[in-house]
Amino acid sequence: MRIRCRGGMTATMDAMIFLAVITVAVGAAHSMSAGQGAEGDASEIADALFSAKVRISDATSVDDGLILPLTDIIAARMAAGDGAAAEYAEKVLDRLFERPGAYSLELEYGGSHIAAGTGAGRPASWCERDVAVEYGGSLRATLRIY
Repeated sequence: MRIRCRGGMTATMDAMIFLAVITVAVGAAHSMSAGQGAEGDASEIADALFSAKVRISDATSVDDGLILPLTDIIAARMAAGDGAAAEYAEKVLDRLFERPGAYSLELEYGGSHIAAGTGAGRPASWCERDVAVEYGGSLRATLRIY
């Protein structure tokens, strides 16, 4: 088969190359803006955070590969009076939000109370959760996103 109108073929190829360049540019712009940190609904973020399971060695100085719910590890650290629970929660949320003052998290378990984050003002979104702890009681959490 013979192509008679080469101008049409050139225009089609030009359009395809243009679309490919635009697609790459939009993808690059999106990936650069992806570093802006988490935004959105506090309840979705809290659900994801409190349903997470981590190795004990990731959250404590104990060299153990046992995987437990994050809430159990935080509650155990709070019951022991260890300030590392707040530090670990803050470390996780700092990586998620990637900007200072983006959140505040308050946790309460068995009479112990800790706070993480430096958010202040009127929150854009917030939620409260009572999360059951496997070995007894519940961890009460309030997450505010600014």
